[in-house]
Amino acid sequence: MDKISLKETYAYHKTGNLSMNVYKSSNDIPYHWHDEYEFLCITKGECECIINGKSIILKNGQAILVNSGELHTINSGKDGHFFAVVFHPYVVFGSEFNHFHFKKLSYNRIYSNTNKSETEIISLLNEIYSEFFNRHFGFELTLKALIIKIFGAIYKNKLYTIKESKTPYDFDNFANILQYIHHNFSEKLLLDDVATYANFSKSYIIRLFKKNTGKTFSSYLNSYRIYKAVEMLRETDKNILEISEACGFNNVAYFIKIFKQNMKITPYKYRTK
Repeated sequence: MDKISLKETYAYHKTGNLSMNVYKSSNDIPYHWHDEYEFLCITKGECECIINGKSIILKNGQAILVNSGELHTINSGKDGHFFAVVFHPYVVFGSEFNHFHFKKLSYNRIYSNTNKSETEIISLLNEIYSEFFNRHFGFELTLKALIIKIFGAIYKNKLYTIKESKTPYDFDNFANILQYIHHNFSEKLLLDDVATYANFSKSYIIRLFKKNTGKTFSSYLNSYRIYKAVEMLRETDKNILEISEACGFNNVAYFIKIFKQNMKITPYKYRTK
């Protein structure tokens, strides 16, 4: 499975010289993957995290660890808030040899405040969040120490399983289709185009999207376009019309409508908030 266009850039996950970052959000995050590990921690409501096609519901106070290289998405629903701790395996393991040894393990289990070992992990993640945003002198060393301590707790208490070596056929097909959509989102893109590209029936593609995202094809495409529009509003000086067109919308009024449906705010207000 070629996932190149779904891969996030490593540079986004660095804080100074430390290969680590912390993000907080209440928005949906489209399918992507990266070489880094990622802890997802729910701070309000509940979120759906889909990892390699498996749907996992996380509630307030719970967390999960996404392994390096796993394709995943986050649906925050109506009231879900979360933060993500993203870090390169070298922060923990130090060498490529060790990283690939531990990469065979699966960490896709929910950590809750239900026992001492999992409570410790949740507490350490909250400490990472606090240290990251307080940024006292030398905070990078504290962050690295906390991450290593978390993995020590995971291995000591055997909070892992052996990863399955093969991904399901349907999910490989879905990942290939996502790659096509993420590469062509700025163009006029219809279900017919995707069916022709993938050489599958439209009904099969509709089922894939329903199974893996809970959304229709058009709903997923619009949400991804809005995700890219948010990036452009935040990182470029392009005006609303230019962003609308760059994200595949040929009608700016429709773009504003879909943006507000997804973000609960207009693009104008988002840029100025």
